[in-house]
Amino acid sequence: MPYLEYEMPTKEGIVIAESYNYNSEYIYRVSKYNEEAPNAHIIESIKNSLPLWTTRPTMETVKERFQNGSFVMYQYYKGELSGWFWLNSEFTHDWIETKPLPKPNSIYIGGMYKCLDQKLPADAAMDFGSYVMKYCCENYEYLYAIIETWNKASVRVFKDYQKFILKESFI
Repeated sequence: MPYLEYEMPTKEGIVIAESYNYNSEYIYRVSKYNEEAPNAHIIESIKNSLPLWTTRPTMETVKERFQNGSFVMYQYYKGELSGWFWLNSEFTHDWIETKPLPKPNSIYIGGMYKCLDQKLPADAAMDFGSYVMKYCCENYEYLYAIIETWNKASVRVFKDYQKFILKESFI
């Protein structure tokens, strides 16, 4: 599957991330611990909305993600949980098996899901992705991501960050 790889020095990325006009109806929260209730909510949404996804997250795989250093940012819309976004200080395709990133104090991001069984504003994915970028720029020196070209929401989020597309793979 074709994808784009990004390596972004966060001192440059913060300028882009801070220019986004964030919707105040969204609240974001980072969790480095396996919180069963919000994870179960999103897993159920994925199960109901994407039943053909054979490798979708389960409570067991989410537990493994946290055990291997992955953590999550939750999005809330008007106080209701509406999505998650995964992060890890190492590279990972599955949020479980990891390998070091090329530079210290780096973060790898991906795995965004907005609850497809909820009525959310059209800006839900863009606001979420932009907020994750801002969070990473404020807390790390480098940000890494892989965007699969079929993923239209992620392609839109990364549109302003195209100058950080790598010509050589970091994987």
